Amino acid sequence: MQASIYNISDIINIAVPVYGYGMLAVFIISLCAALGLVLVRARNTSCDQYLFAVMLGLGAGTLAADAFLHLIPHVSRLIRTSERES
Repeated sequence: MQASIYNISDIINIAVPVYGYGMLAVFIISLCAALGLVLVRARNTSCDQYLFAVMLGLGAGTLAADAFLHLIPHVSRLIRTSERES
């Protein structure tokens, strides 16, 4: 068994800031989205129903596109594996 070139303290010193900044960025973006939703609901104008539907559609489309983009590498790996086996 080959020994790892990194020890656990090196991994922790690298991973904690990376994941910490990543979680902070996601939190800030989510906070902006929540603030936008509160502002749209507080305005109470006639176009709120349309704006809310557009925001919901963009959110659902973004989630669906993200899921498909994350699945593409897995599918291409499966196709390459099945071509090698046949």
